[in-house]
Amino acid sequence: MAEEEADDGLTEGQRLRMRENKARARQLLKQRVVARPAASSSHEDAPPVIAKKSKVEKIESMRDTGAGFFAIEEEVVGEPDYRPEIPRYEPFDHQIPLGDAETRCTTCEHPFKISYLLDKFAHPVCDSCHDRNKDDFALITKTTAKCNYLLQDAHFEREQPLKFIMKSNPHNPRWGSMKLFLECQVKERAVQVHGSEGAIEAEGRRRDERMCESRRKRLEKSVKQLRREVRSSTWSKDTSAAHHHHFGHETCVDSDQDLYTRTCLTCGYSDTYEKL
Repeated sequence: MAEEEADDGLTEGQRLRMRENKARARQLLKQRVVARPAASSSHEDAPPVIAKKSKVEKIESMRDTGAGFFAIEEEVVGEPDYRPEIPRYEPFDHQIPLGDAETRCTTCEHPFKISYLLDKFAHPVCDSCHDRNKDDFALITKTTAKCNYLLQDAHFEREQPLKFIMKSNPHNPRWGSMKLFLECQVKERAVQVHGSEGAIEAEGRRRDERMCESRRKRLEKSVKQLRREVRSSTWSKDTSAAHHHHFGHETCVDSDQDLYTRTCLTCGYSDTYEKL
């Protein structure tokens, strides 16, 4: 043994440090070993159980609060041994409407159970017809619907309110969300309000005429105001010297009433008066 230690090429200090490390390791191992309680003689030869040491350590520290006392703070060091909590999902409150056996597509007349238009807009059209004819089931904003079909806010909230979906504004996400309606449903509601498609067009023409008339009146008013301002700026009254009339000889107009008249020699002003 001594020869092997001499041949390993280590110094005496290194060998001493190795022996101390081995002794410290044996001592730590003895501290971690917990003997299993012997329930019977058969368990005497059972292997020892090594206790798991927690990776969490609490370090207490004193902190001066500046109010005349010290506060004791605990700092957790290490990673706690815990099991991840399994999230509990609440039941989905939105119930997707399912069609019954008699629900048929209004386009192809085939029965179906569920579709996008049936779920979002309560419109009985299957997904196949929706994918083939997307132009027939276009979505429009509420502002466009009110402008094109001459509807008001109250018309959207009748006995059966029109369904819509919310979507962020593509022009600016900071603006409010848009309400998108199904155009065919909006057109049907407009026919119910105005009576027919011809009535919608006639009402649109009347509104355009009234708008053009109001624009024409506003334009005429602005032109008159502009002319008035131009005239007042080009003509100004000369108030530098006051005019004094120079009348000629007076002439009797009515001797019974003693009425006389006289005329200014400069401006031609005629003055009629009564002599007392």
